Amino acid sequence: MSNENRLFLKRELIRLIKNLTLQQAISTQREPRIDEIIRQLEEINPNPQPFTFENLPKLVGDWQMMYSTNQNYTPLEVEVSTWDIAIDIRIRENLALSNTGIIDSCGCVFIKLAAFAEWKMEVEGVWNINDYNSALVTLKTFAFQPTQPLILPGLKIPIFDFFSTKKLSVTSYLDEDIRFGRDDTGTLFVFYKSL
Repeated sequence: MSNENRLFLKRELIRLIKNLTLQQAISTQREPRIDEIIRQLEEINPNPQPFTFENLPKLVGDWQMMYSTNQNYTPLEVEVSTWDIAIDIRIRENLALSNTGIIDSCGCVFIKLAAFAEWKMEVEGVWNINDYNSALVTLKTFAFQPTQPLILPGLKIPIFDFFSTKKLSVTSYLDEDIRFGRDDTGTLFVFYKSL
């Protein structure tokens, strides 16, 4: 498949995700057309081994989650018409490469309630590379911070080993601005890189 076809599939995937209704976004039903495009893109993955030395820099950056096959993780922008209150939930993941070749991650959930209030929840972790397309993610800290109307100091809590703090992350597609990841439950995440 040509690079033009790959770019067409990416544009179509982004269009379909952006046009999901609220009901579709929080539904447990899979979107067959989105699933099919994801499958096609995975088959023509330009970087099938994202955790090799030459591909690691492509993982680095600020990634915004666009879509998830688990409705609990799907980003939402909802307007509750009864009270004219908009609720906006955004999920981001920042990946940075350390000097030792380990990937440091910081996942953030931003919850905004119209212009009234905003909260940030953050989980920091480390990706230990397993093989060419998977890593074992160890979660280290959890933080919660109100950011609107006032920026208050955050509360950072270490995640101790007796909690379930490790999860497998598989990267099944990676290019210059889109990444597909799956966790050990099989949930698929589509991320878009913020430039």
